[in-house]
Amino acid sequence: MSACNRTRLIWASFFIFMVMLCNVKAYSEVNGIGDKTLTLDECINIGLQTNPSAEISMQNLKVVEEKIGEAKGGYYPSLKLSSAYIYTTPLDNKLGASPDSYDTRFFVKQALYDAGATSNLVEGVRQSIIAQEYDVKKTMLDIILNIKSTFYEVVKRGALLDVTKSSLNSAEKHHEQAKALYSEGLSARFDMIKASVQVSNAQLDVIKAENAVLLAKANLATAMGLPVMINFEVTTEGSTAQTAMRLHMHIVVDLKSEVSGQRSTRLRLTSSRQKVGFIPV
Repeated sequence: MSACNRTRLIWASFFIFMVMLCNVKAYSEVNGIGDKTLTLDECINIGLQTNPSAEISMQNLKVVEEKIGEAKGGYYPSLKLSSAYIYTTPLDNKLGASPDSYDTRFFVKQALYDAGATSNLVEGVRQSIIAQEYDVKKTMLDIILNIKSTFYEVVKRGALLDVTKSSLNSAEKHHEQAKALYSEGLSARFDMIKASVQVSNAQLDVIKAENAVLLAKANLATAMGLPVMINFEVTTEGSTAQTAMRLHMHIVVDLKSEVSGQRSTRLRLTSSRQKVGFIPV
């Protein structure tokens, strides 16, 4: 197996492991959510714990943090120890055969001056860590924003469902009234048929509204990192202003992440130029 295939296999195994880990966390949360009424804050707290994007972003941060030690390797000396032993077999027990020889060598290599290439590389990695930290925060805020959007979509669809049910109730009453008037001979049969059609249309609107609520709940469950088939209700009571403050920081975090990423790129470019001798010092 080639090195490229081994690398792909390792990354594929790591991705599968992360997905399984996130699923275990998600299903552990499901046990306490079924048939429960959730507020916006509760949905956000669940989403930050179970959404796979949050866990993947944290793991990416750990990967970048591990590179700081590799970047600092240029500051430290490199050691090399080699040893050899040569044994010569005498021919027919003749004298004068070459004696055994031993060879031991110890090498120490230390860069005394690299025109700032190592320091720029270390600083570039630090800026990458800062940028990734902002990316983690941005991922969290994206999850919150998505949960808020889908949460209020569920609330809106629920309100529309109540309206369609009220319209169905009114249509049924009107149908009963038209039926009674027709039986008394006070209205035409056309009015009773028209009222019946209105009831059928209202029933169809209720079915569409119910499906829209189910779809909105499935989108909310997906935003929280939960299975789409889970059954729960939502309420707008009990929410705080904390979620609004989280969203207020979204643009600021995104901008800081972009700035840190640009700094990291510039420092890496400078370090690469110094290594190949483009910048004499």
